[in-house]
Amino acid sequence: SYHLKGDNAAAVEQLHNSLQHDSRSVFGHYYLGTALMAMGKNNEAKTEFFDCLKTDPTFSYAFLRLAELSLRMKDAEGATQYAREVMQFSPTMLDGYLVAADAAILSNDTARAEKALLLADQISPGSPAIRVRQAILDGLKKDYVKAEKEYQGALAQVKDPAPILAGLAQIYMQQGQMGKAIQEISSYANGAG
Repeated sequence: SYHLKGDNAAAVEQLHNSLQHDSRSVFGHYYLGTALMAMGKNNEAKTEFFDCLKTDPTFSYAFLRLAELSLRMKDAEGATQYAREVMQFSPTMLDGYLVAADAAILSNDTARAEKALLLADQISPGSPAIRVRQAILDGLKKDYVKAEKEYQGALAQVKDPAPILAGLAQIYMQQGQMGKAIQEISSYANGAG
């Protein structure tokens, strides 16, 4: 319950105690790993996710967290490997495809990123998370018009536009349109977006 309240240190202590009584608890290791990950203790978190997989080698959420950790450490190959496991064991889990796309983008493999996003769109058509990644990919390909369209579409679907606005501003800045970037951010800051 501490983890749900955001008190990761207390959650870690509670989960360590719980795992002393049941060391094979998949969820105990998973939540401990998640709390450690939130605290930036990546190596310890990784160990906990591997402990999940010792008990349940098909536990997709552990593979997903391992993929996210790999991305955090700029390990596109590791993220791709773990994302494949997620997609194998949970073929309808959107996050597996998103992480696969993120790994492909990290390694500048636009074809693989496109494929992952197409598969993701079959699961959750038009999802803002897919649109943001498509915008990033379009920006890498210097198709700024399409990137802008994807960011604008994602903005219309989310409650917290800040991360998407940052990406949209980046697209404008890459085109030398600093004024447009500032205008877009200002319009949202002033409640006009």
